[in-house]
Amino acid sequence: MKNMLLFEPAFKSLFRHFSKTAALMFLVVFILIVPTSSFSADYEKPIPLKAEDILSEKLLSSDYHQVEGEVENDGLFNTYKVRSPFGNFTIETTLRLKQLVHELRVVAEMRKVETDDTVVASLQESGKNVAKGIGNIFSDPQGAFDGAVSGAQNIFGRAKETVGKRKLSDAEDSRFEQLVGISKSKGEIATQFGVSVYSTNPVLQEELDRLGRADFAGGIGVGVLQSVIPGVGGMLLTVSGSTRLLNEVINTTAASELWVRNKKALLELKISEGTVEYFLNNPAYSPAQKTIITEALKKLRDVEGSNILLEIGLQASTFRMANVVTVFAGMVASYHKEVAPLKSLKPVARFAYGIDKKGKTILLLPTDYLIWSERLYEVTKDLQSRSGEIWTLGNLSEIAKRELESHGWTIKTKVGEKLIQ
Repeated sequence: MKNMLLFEPAFKSLFRHFSKTAALMFLVVFILIVPTSSFSADYEKPIPLKAEDILSEKLLSSDYHQVEGEVENDGLFNTYKVRSPFGNFTIETTLRLKQLVHELRVVAEMRKVETDDTVVASLQESGKNVAKGIGNIFSDPQGAFDGAVSGAQNIFGRAKETVGKRKLSDAEDSRFEQLVGISKSKGEIATQFGVSVYSTNPVLQEELDRLGRADFAGGIGVGVLQSVIPGVGGMLLTVSGSTRLLNEVINTTAASELWVRNKKALLELKISEGTVEYFLNNPAYSPAQKTIITEALKKLRDVEGSNILLEIGLQASTFRMANVVTVFAGMVASYHKEVAPLKSLKPVARFAYGIDKKGKTILLLPTDYLIWSERLYEVTKDLQSRSGEIWTLGNLSEIAKRELESHGWTIKTKVGEKLIQ
């Protein structure tokens, strides 16, 4: 926490002066922490990339999407412009593009499912009266629970424990929808279709709302969906660092329950309560992201300095920034469990690198396309006394690869299959 406080003034300045894209990618600001005064002839400048050169055919186009030919790259991450029958999208990072492509296919399938609009409209109207009846759950939670009929506590999950402490994230439904059970229906439907109920895709959320309300009102049956949409229900959710089982738990567990579980787990890791609640109440993170980061920290409990991940994550102020932190946390946990155990995590600039049990430095980067910049040189120079490896989800320019290898680094590219489960 002490380190985090030291970072605060610099981050405030960063968020004031940085461009939207640079602020989004603060996780690797050790490379572009502030705009450099100038690039020497030895350093590269970001240039546009060609989509056809960096994407597979499936990611490039389908019946439901088309990626525009020119891809913006800021030296770290790619930004894609996507056209589809459901609207146009601007997507940052290749990992998010993969998620969008899957979601657009799911939206197309969802629109084949008919619902009784009359039933849904009736539900929305009756919900106004229901809301009055449950209003005191927030103003007088103890009285509401004392007067509840047997078993009513189960309807509200852990609301009593979190009232006054938990804040809704930007990705959550309203408290009313959570309490009346629509969120539960949405979560079950999202799991059947292999998507995240906390997706920020507005078109997907519109369909989840439609099907969720209809299912809650008896308009459709969740169990019917798998037979209606063959093959889709078995797909893995495209949320970094977690398996289908974890995603199913996230989708079908009330956000308030996830909050309580995550808080308990983080406190057991000896993280201060103030830091834990500050993280769990950060609206930039969805309940899914908070849960994935918590699960990653649990896997890293025996790694010295692993709590630095949470300190880095505390700085996120947008969903996109939170997503980069979540991906990185998943990469670190997967490397530790699936590749080689880490001994410690250590800070460098405002980032972190790992040391394995043999003393090797491991730099895990959730980047798309890395170019040779002055900032990258400065960091790798600080670490060049160690033998080390750089793992990236994407690729590097030929110049960046040559320079890093000349400084003793072993480069491993496109590591998503190994680290993103």
